[in-house]
Amino acid sequence: MSIKIEFVESPSFDELDVIHNGLTTHAMEHIQTPGFACIAFFHRDADGSIDAGIVGHLNWNWASIYNFWVRDDLRGQGVGTHLLKAFEDRAIASGCEHIHLDTFSFQAPKLYEACGYELFAELEDYPKGHSRRFYRKSLNRAPRAST
Repeated sequence: MSIKIEFVESPSFDELDVIHNGLTTHAMEHIQTPGFACIAFFHRDADGSIDAGIVGHLNWNWASIYNFWVRDDLRGQGVGTHLLKAFEDRAIASGCEHIHLDTFSFQAPKLYEACGYELFAELEDYPKGHSRRFYRKSLNRAPRAST
């Protein structure tokens, strides 16, 4: 058998869908419950243009955030916190119990930490002089019993 591997610099959405659908089919053999619903929330300016947004997936009982951006002039005004809360609320309503994301040290780790996210891994010098940080949070909002 000859194995030929093809490099594709900018794969098409159709090509990416082949991989996504293959993974979904494989997962269904083991899980029997569909996962990976993409969701997004946007903030728009007066003209209707997106000036902030959050995009991620609901994956069975976990949610994941993979793109989160707030235009520079809106930062520090609560837009990011409101987007994050809307995403979390939707995840909870959809049955998610946990959420995870990754960010870089020069992005918004302070926002995530202020919103209750816990750092669980960090890759240093990614990129050089910075780090890539991985956060998680339990979405169980029931009060914990004191011990």
